[in-house]
Amino acid sequence: MTVNRTRDQAGPATLTVFFAPAPSESTSAATAPEEHVPAERAVAVDVKHMHEGEILARLMEVTGAVAVVATKEEEEELRMVGEERGRSEKDKERTAEVKENRRRRESLLALARGGREEARA
Repeated sequence: MTVNRTRDQAGPATLTVFFAPAPSESTSAATAPEEHVPAERAVAVDVKHMHEGEILARLMEVTGAVAVVATKEEEEELRMVGEERGRSEKDKERTAEVKENRRRRESLLALARGGREEARA
């Protein structure tokens, strides 16, 4: 997939889908085509001012794609990943707090030793 973006927001916003010929049934690399074969057909979709959900729906319609429902195992895995992310975020906050407390303590110790310049760093 190639995405070309421009800064010109007033210009067209076109999503072009190029359909390649159906692959052969052979899985051998020796029979793979040497050069890129031009697309059999191309469909252009004007996506200007469309929400991402609308773009996805239109893309699925054009390509004949079907939404795949997650299996129970996949849902469980996603739940576990979400929990791990939550724990990771809490750990990150705790680590930042510990580092800040250490920095503050070192600054106070430097002040107590009479090193005002060190405390400001």
